[in-house]
Amino acid sequence: MDQKRLLTSAVGCLAAVLMLSSCGPIPNSVHSIKELSSNTLFTPFSGRSPKHLDPTSSYSSDETPFTYSIYEPLYQYHYLKRPYQLIPRTAAAVPAPIFLDKEGNVLPEDAPADKVALSIYEIPIKKGILFAPHPAFAKDEKGNYVNHHLSEEVTKKLRNPLDLPNKGTRELVAEDYVYAIKRLTNPRIISPIYGTIVSHLPGLEKLAAQVREYDKQLRANLPASQRDLPFLDLRKFELEGVSAPESHLLRIEVKGKYPQFPNWLAMTFFAPIPWEAEAFYAQRGMAKNNLSLNYWPVGTGPYQLVESIENRRHVMQRNPLFRKTELYPCEGEPGDKEKGYLEDCGKPLPFIDRIEISAEKESVPLRTKFLQGYYDSPQIERLDNGQGFLIGMADSKEKEEEYKNKKLQFPKVIEDHNTYFGFNWLDPVIGEGATPEQKEKNRKLRQAIAIAMDWEEYIQIFEKGLATPAHGPLPPGLFGHNPEGSAGFNPYVYNKLEDGTVIRKSLEEAKTLLAEAGYPDGRNLKTGKPLVLSLDFQAAASPGTKAVLDWYQKQFAKLGIQLDIRATDYNRFQDKV
Repeated sequence: MDQKRLLTSAVGCLAAVLMLSSCGPIPNSVHSIKELSSNTLFTPFSGRSPKHLDPTSSYSSDETPFTYSIYEPLYQYHYLKRPYQLIPRTAAAVPAPIFLDKEGNVLPEDAPADKVALSIYEIPIKKGILFAPHPAFAKDEKGNYVNHHLSEEVTKKLRNPLDLPNKGTRELVAEDYVYAIKRLTNPRIISPIYGTIVSHLPGLEKLAAQVREYDKQLRANLPASQRDLPFLDLRKFELEGVSAPESHLLRIEVKGKYPQFPNWLAMTFFAPIPWEAEAFYAQRGMAKNNLSLNYWPVGTGPYQLVESIENRRHVMQRNPLFRKTELYPCEGEPGDKEKGYLEDCGKPLPFIDRIEISAEKESVPLRTKFLQGYYDSPQIERLDNGQGFLIGMADSKEKEEEYKNKKLQFPKVIEDHNTYFGFNWLDPVIGEGATPEQKEKNRKLRQAIAIAMDWEEYIQIFEKGLATPAHGPLPPGLFGHNPEGSAGFNPYVYNKLEDGTVIRKSLEEAKTLLAEAGYPDGRNLKTGKPLVLSLDFQAAASPGTKAVLDWYQKQFAKLGIQLDIRATDYNRFQDKV
C-alpha cells in the first residue's frame, strides 16, 4: 500500500519537516526527525520476537510479516481480486498440471480423480531474479567462497551476519526450490506440513529415511547437547519426483489428483533456500550467537532483515537487488477504482524503503503511541485491531470525534479463521486412549467438555458478538462450508429442534457423559479423587488475560473438573505444541 495512504494519525509537524526542515523534535517522540522524514513504516509487535523465520518451519502469523517480505514462493495471491486468485511470483506462469493414469497415459484436464495416478507440475522460473546481498554468496577472484571457513575468533564475536565486509549474490534457479523441498525431511528442522505433504510427494518418505541416517552419522561422535552441527548437505541426495530438468524449470510429481497443491506453492514452506546459506550458518560458533535462518533469513524478496535485537526491535530494509518489474496491479474488484485502490497502477513495488518493528508489551501504551503518531499501524500482522477502535467510538462521542479528526480509516473485511481447544491425543485421560473401552470413555469426556464450554457466552463477553460458534472445521465464507448439511450442524454438542433452531445440549447431558466416562461429578469413580486437567495457554498470565482464563476455569467447574492453567509466552507454547 502506498505510504501516503497508510493507516496513521496526522502529524502536522512532520509535514513541515518534509517541506521546510524547520520543525524541531516532536515532544516525547521515540523517533528522530530524520527517521520521521524517511520513507519508513513504524509498527509494533507484542509479546516476544518471532520464533521461526526459517520458512521450512515458520507457520505463525507473527512471523509472516518477515517471511513473506524476505522469501518468495513460486506463486502469490492477487492483491485486490476476490475470491483469491493465484498469480505468478517468481514463477513465469501458473501452469495447469498434466494428469497421468497408472500406465503413464496422459489424461484430459477434467479426468475423474480416481483415474489419476500422478499429477505433474512443470513450472518455469523467471530469469534474472537475484538473492539479496549476503556474506554466504561472497567469492574471491578464483571463485572460492570467502565466508564459508570463518575462524571461531570471528564467529564468536559476530552478532549480525551483514557486519561481515564481503557480500555477494547469485541468480535464483530451480534447484533452490528443489533444495527447499528436500529440507522438509531434515530431522534438525521441525516442519509443520511434513505430515500432510509426505502423502502427496512420492519420494519424500524415502528421502526422509536416508537423511535421518546420514544425520546420525554426522552426529555420531558429538555430544547430544552440541549446537554446532556439521553441514547436512542435501545436494547429496535425489528426491524422487522433484527435479530441475533445466536451470529455470521446476518439475514436481504429485500423487493422484490434488487440486490444492498449487496453493501450497504460494506458502513459504516452498520458498527457495540457497544451499550456501545453510553451509554458511553451519560453521562453528554460529549457533551460539543465534546465527541461522531462524534469525537471519536469506531470500529474493523485496526486503532483507538488516537489524535484529531480540524482544526489542527488528528492521527490514529494501533489498537493493530486488527487480523493478514487480508492479502494483491495475485491476481489481468492482468499486476498487472509486475507492482509490488503483491510483498506484503500474508503480514499482515495494513503496516503502524501511520497516521498523518494535516491541510493545502492553496494549494501552501501544494504542496511545499509535494515536500520537509514533506508529503507522497498531499491529501489522493483525486484522482485528480496528474492532477495538470501533467499539471505543460506539461507547464514546469524544473518541469518535478524535478518531475522525485524526482521519483514521476502518475498512471492514470478513476474516475467516477458527479459535479452538485442542486435546493432546497422546494424553491417557483425554487423548485417543489405548483400548477400545478407554477410547470410548475418553471420547465421552471430551464431548462433555465440549458441551459445557458455552462459546455463545464467550462470544458475547469477549468478542462483542462479532463471531459465531463453529459447527465444523470450515468457517462460513470458505469453500466447502455447507450450512445446510452435516458440516453446518454439530450433533455431538447441539440439538436441532423441529423448527430448525439449533441449541447447545444441556449441562445435564454433559454430566451424564462425564459419569459414563468414569468421572461422576468430576471425580474418579474408582479412587474418588477430583479430575484435574491442565491447559497450556499461549500467552503469559496478565491483567488482560485474567478474565478469559477465569472464564475457562468456570466452564470446567460446571462439571466439577479442576482446570490447572499453565500460561506461557507464545514462543514457548509453540515448542510445547
